[in-house]
Parts: sequence; structure tokens; C-alpha cells
Amino acid sequence: MTLVAPDDDPESWDTVTVGGRRWPGQARVSDCKRSWDWEKKKGKGSDGATTSLQGGDLAEPKITFKLWKGWDGLTRCDYFAAWDQYKGVFETTVADKNQVALTVLHPQFVHNKIRGVVMKEMGDIVVASDGSATVTVALIEFRKPTPRSGSPKSAGTGPGGGHFFGTPIPGGYPWDQIRALRIENEALFRENAYGPGGPQYFLKKK
Repeated sequence: MTLVAPDDDPESWDTVTVGGRRWPGQARVSDCKRSWDWEKKKGKGSDGATTSLQGGDLAEPKITFKLWKGWDGLTRCDYFAAWDQYKGVFETTVADKNQVALTVLHPQFVHNKIRGVVMKEMGDIVVASDGSATVTVALIEFRKPTPRSGSPKSAGTGPGGGHFFGTPIPGGYPWDQIRALRIENEALFRENAYGPGGPQYFLKKK
């Protein structure tokens, strides 16, 4: 399994795409760890035990968004205004009617094959002394149950290769596809979240 280094593609690590809409600022994805339940069966008067797989738990990742107003490189930005629009993407998962699960895209999600999520908690906006802020959204993985049980026969090595949204990718992850998808979704994000013409905070430097 090959994983791209953050230094080689920092954009893939610094932001996130949720529900097909890329967050234009900085975001950090965490707590994507995956765990499994095992039943241990120990024989009376013996060392060791047999184990039986009871299934995997749902991951509970978090995304922390950084908000500030001013300059992002050479671009004028207002990520507070952007967040006021973007948080609506997460709210669709807890709507009164027609709740939807959201697709997610980030190296951490790809690493543990997390393809869909719903919102568990919308955090407070935490303001720093420099006027910037952060807000963390807690998520729960959306994954339909499938039969999964049994005991391992012996220790050994499993098959190699990476997976991207369920498709085997020999030799690792298709980072060129991730970059292309990010570029493609940028226009869609601007249109859907802000209306024709894109987000108003993308202003030219005077």
C-alpha cells in the first residue's frame, strides 16, 4: 500500500471534500481509526485462547475547520461567511425529511476506506486571540451492515494493493484522480453553495 506524503501533495491533506463540495480553506481530519470486536474463548486450565471475529465498529471521524477573515495567500477571504454556508452540507444528514449520507474525500478517509458519513455533533466556534477560529464536526461512518464473523486459521500475510471507493488500485491510491475530482468539484461547490458566480469572498486584491 502506497500513501502519498503530505509534502508531495499538501493540498490533499490540508482541505476536505464533503458531499461533493470542497472546503476552500484549511481543514484537519482526525480520529479515522477503525476497530473490530473479537470474542476471546479461553479453555479451562490452558494458555492462550481462540478468537472469533464479531464484526467491525463504525468509525467516528472528526473534521476541524479553520476560520479567518483577511488574506489566504494572495486571495482575499472570509471563511466565517463561507462556513455559514458550508455547514448546511452537514445539516442535510439530520434534516426532518430526506436525510442523506455524505461522501467524503481526504487521504485519511481513503486510508481506512471511509466512504460515507452522517453528522453526530456540530461543535462550538472556538475563537483564538488572533481573531481566527476553529469549529469541529463529529461524524459517524455510514456503512450498511454485512455478515462478518469467523476465526482466523493461522497467522499469515494478506493480499496487498490499495483500494479507492471499493475499486482495487494496484500499487496504491490514484492520487491523480483525487486531484482531478477536487478541481471538478470546485466549480460545483461555488455554484451550489453560493449561487451563480461563486462565493463572494473570492475577491481580487485591490
